[in-house]
Amino acid sequence: MGERAEVQVVVGPTIEKRIFVVRDRQVMLDEDLADLYGVETRVLVQQVKAMLWRAAQRPGVAVNIEIMRAFVELRRVASSFQELQERLDQMEMDIGARLGEHDEQLRQIFEALRQLIAPPPSTKRPIGFRVREGDG
Repeated sequence: MGERAEVQVVVGPTIEKRIFVVRDRQVMLDEDLADLYGVETRVLVQQVKAMLWRAAQRPGVAVNIEIMRAFVELRRVASSFQELQERLDQMEMDIGARLGEHDEQLRQIFEALRQLIAPPPSTKRPIGFRVREGDG
C-alpha cells in the first residue's frame, strides 16, 4: 500500500500573519509558503517554475491562473471597501457626538437672535378711556 500523507489544518490567523503588503499588493515569502505546504523552499520554487512553464504551453491552465488572480484582486478590493465603510461609520459617530454637544449652544444662539429681532414690549398706556368691569 501507498504511504498516507498526514493532513493538518492551518488556522486563518496563522496564514494572515505571514501576508505582507508591498506596493498595495498582498504577498507571502516563498519560505513561508514552503513551510505551509511542508516542503523545502527550493522544491517549492522548482514546482512554481515548472507550473509556469507548463502554463505557457497550455492556454487552458493560463486561464485558470488569470481567474485566480482576478479573485485575489476582487478580495483585496472588497477588503478595502470594508475598511472604508468602518472608517465612515466611525466618522459618522464622532460627528454625531460633536453635533449633539453643539445642539444646546445653537438653540441658545437662535433664542438670543429671536429676542434681538423681536419688537420691544410696549410700556405706554393705551390712549382713551378704559372701562372696568362692574362699572357699567
